[in-house]
Amino acid sequence: MRSANLLALVLILAHPCPARGEAQAQPELATYAIENPAAENDLLPWGLGPLAVWGHRSALPYHDARGQDWLYIQDRAGWESHLRLPGSLGPNDRAHAGYAFATPHDFWLWSGVLGRTHLRHYHLTGAGAAPERLSLVSETAIGDQDTRPGGLIALANGGLVGVWHQFTYHEDRHLEVGFIYRDPEGRVTTLAPLRVPGRAGNPVATRWALVQHPADGSIWAFLKRDSYREISAIRLEEGPEGLRVERIETAFIDRRQGLHAPEAEFPYLAAVPDLERKLILLGYQNSQQRIFQITDGEGSLLGGVCPIPANGPLKPHIFAKGAQLSIAEIAGDGSASFVALPAYTERVRPFGLAVEEGLWVMFEEASCHSHGPSSSAINDEIFLARRQGSWHPPQRIGRAETLNNSLASHIFFNPEWPQFVVRLENGRLHSIERR
Repeated sequence: MRSANLLALVLILAHPCPARGEAQAQPELATYAIENPAAENDLLPWGLGPLAVWGHRSALPYHDARGQDWLYIQDRAGWESHLRLPGSLGPNDRAHAGYAFATPHDFWLWSGVLGRTHLRHYHLTGAGAAPERLSLVSETAIGDQDTRPGGLIALANGGLVGVWHQFTYHEDRHLEVGFIYRDPEGRVTTLAPLRVPGRAGNPVATRWALVQHPADGSIWAFLKRDSYREISAIRLEEGPEGLRVERIETAFIDRRQGLHAPEAEFPYLAAVPDLERKLILLGYQNSQQRIFQITDGEGSLLGGVCPIPANGPLKPHIFAKGAQLSIAEIAGDGSASFVALPAYTERVRPFGLAVEEGLWVMFEEASCHSHGPSSSAINDEIFLARRQGSWHPPQRIGRAETLNNSLASHIFFNPEWPQFVVRLENGRLHSIERR
């Protein structure tokens, strides 16, 4: 069972819910430390952000101080398991990792870089409800030393779709993209190469978000290139021969959306299905930006809205820049409306989305921390906000521990119900979820 140090956080709504016209108590949340007595010291999660989900089950891989890799699986009913991932996985195999359940007993891992990109299939077995063993069934190698996986999702019919791009510069600035597809019968095919046209800016470093549209079952891949001013979208459909591209929209979200245009550098992307309203929700840092603090090599303040603390110079080479979050609500025909979360987060930091009786967003707030008459910038205060017609005041969760997250998103999220996993400042991995 889960760790006994369970802390219930009861949130009270400060505003009425417009849909029902009366104030309601915020659902109860719980946070608990994820512990594995068989692991060595710190549990360091890895991957691109979304948890693998099947029904009430979710999973997240991590490694310990010995470099051993584990799969943490927990069920909303209350049980949990820590299973060793068989085989030898290293930092290269953990890089750009996406993962998904195709069935309750089949876990898939899509990861790698530098010529070692693989789709791995693992099988879970056990006598009871909680799985007890994890075995490696197969490995499928894809690509070359320039292949960068961008995510993996399970489809409603039991299929899988993963995306990658080639980390290769082209004079016309196009981005070379590919998809790996495992159909419900187990056949694995690829759709490549595809060309996404390029414009000004670095056309190589790319963020991705994959999601299946609940309105019509189409598959959407969203991408944002470093220093580009638009988010592109690729819409795919399943057919007898596998995947086919229905359309590519290079400027799906751009300056035409005003303040909802994406942040120009390298914003994080997160996409989840809203099953009740039949929408895709796509979150990203937008163009509402703020410089909090910039310092030189000596720690002297060069600019920003946070003045230098009274107790002396700051750390050298600080560049603290924040942006607000936008959430695009995308219908089946591709039309979109937008809402913004009126808080700042660091412009490239990961965040989490979930949908259940409203939209939930976990993010690291960028703000100025007061020190008497002056202040300094901070980027690691974690908050959870909920929107039901309007935003309710965010609840503070704690401070993130970011030193040991070089292989991973800082905030891992469950796309199907409110559950977020993050390392807090005590160095322990925690799950925060709706009770």
